[in-house]
Amino acid sequence: MQMCFDCANKFGVRPMPPALRPPSPCAKCRATQFVRAIPREHTVDESSGRQNRQVSAPMFLTHHVAGSQGNSPDAFHNFAADLNPQLGFGQLEVYACVGCGAVEWYCHGVKDIPIHPHLMTERIDYSAGGPYR
Repeated sequence: MQMCFDCANKFGVRPMPPALRPPSPCAKCRATQFVRAIPREHTVDESSGRQNRQVSAPMFLTHHVAGSQGNSPDAFHNFAADLNPQLGFGQLEVYACVGCGAVEWYCHGVKDIPIHPHLMTERIDYSAGGPYR
């Protein structure tokens, strides 16, 4: 990470996980060079007692809710107060093609993402209907 723990925490820097994109050319222009990045969310931490203390964290598809066990509606009784933006499910990474600028998004741990309306997640299975090619 090449920075101290406090700075890494402030700027949302974490060790990068293994790359997910397969080693293939860009689907748009056939270029073979990409910039890989972990996108981060930026916000202000007002609980710190200091005004305008900016904090950052890696982007996730959804976030961990403290004390939640399973997907029952009761698990999310105090959703807003228990949401932890530092912990999440489905860390995102992007690849930008150096040749044309096209961007591809990938997600780590898709199978571990909890499914629940309060998390605005749902599982869609297209295998049951229609001929998809």
